[in-house]
Amino acid sequence: MLPMASDAQEKHVFVSYVHENSDEVDKLCAVLDAVNIPYWRDRSKLGPGDEWKVKIREAIRSGSMAFLGCFSNESRAKDKSYMNEELTLATEEWRLRPPGRTWLIPVRFDDGPVPEWDLGAGKTLSDLNYSDLFGAGYTPNVAQLVEKIKEVMGLSATLDPATVRTAVEETSADQRPAQSSPAVSASIVSMARDSSLCSNELVNDPVFDMLSR
Repeated sequence: MLPMASDAQEKHVFVSYVHENSDEVDKLCAVLDAVNIPYWRDRSKLGPGDEWKVKIREAIRSGSMAFLGCFSNESRAKDKSYMNEELTLATEEWRLRPPGRTWLIPVRFDDGPVPEWDLGAGKTLSDLNYSDLFGAGYTPNVAQLVEKIKEVMGLSATLDPATVRTAVEETSADQRPAQSSPAVSASIVSMARDSSLCSNELVNDPVFDMLSR
């Protein structure tokens, strides 16, 4: 019998951020949960006694289908951070991928600049198109980000873009964004059950089962 993959090796989106932005990341991860996109963040994936550096390195190198680097005034103000270590690993992984392959995605939580982080070959992180998750454009921008993540993970046919927007709008209105609302869950479950594109893997997924209760 083949060994089961660890959480870090299963396919996911890696979310890199500084802890001062936990609320913004909660909101983003609630949207990812609502549209059934697996993600890896330290708060939910690291347990007591884990060798956190090893786990983070494995999560970036072994199972990450996309890497979201989340920037803000708080992250820019730090001379040293664990996020910088994650970005160093992400840069190494990005260099191994074919030119033009989307993997490293900058996200802004405010209107400050994306850092001039050296990616090699004369390119910097600011050369990559970024997603603005703040202000009046939050909903269309996070919907576009979700669509890109679905594309790079091979999930393009799984959910309707309208469902993504519903998830974003209801999550934005929720004062406790870590949990998707019943209306969002019902929308996803109904759409998935009715769609001829819905796979058995999705229907049998434990997250889908939880949403359907």
